Amino acid sequence: MDDLFRIGQITSAHGIRGDLKVFPVTSDPDRFLDMDHVLVAREGEEAHTKEYGITKASHFKNLILLHLEGVEDRNQAEAMAGLSLWVRREDALPLEEDEYYFKDLLDCEVVDEEGVRVGTVSDVMETGANDVLVVKDAEGKELLLPIIEDCILEIDVEDKKIVMRWMEGLK
Repeated sequence: MDDLFRIGQITSAHGIRGDLKVFPVTSDPDRFLDMDHVLVAREGEEAHTKEYGITKASHFKNLILLHLEGVEDRNQAEAMAGLSLWVRREDALPLEEDEYYFKDLLDCEVVDEEGVRVGTVSDVMETGANDVLVVKDAEGKELLLPIIEDCILEIDVEDKKIVMRWMEGLK
């Protein structure tokens, strides 16, 4: 669903009191420490989310330990392993200027600066140095476009359109 953002994955139970180990998939794992609720559902089944209050959250190695209201023992926690944690768009982290949620870039049409259609964004990769758009053309071939000023001239998520410039080595 477009109004939900995946922020974590429950990996396993922790202890006997229903605590959960969560692998964060968000740019700011500390956000869990300030949240009061979260939605839980299997990825691909977001329409069947269940909201849980968060009663406790802390860091644990590269994970987050969460205790959710109503999950009171290890058996309940183990049954939740593999489920994803979600937030509604209104609870998502705020964006800075010229920042975009990856899911809003998906399915955007990409055209070059002359208006020639290049393809459609099928994925966004995080590479460390900069993010990269994966663009599929009409034949299904993939083109990787770095999201940098020299290459991406304009992003309009409302109209689902991205204007790019051909850099040396891209064609």
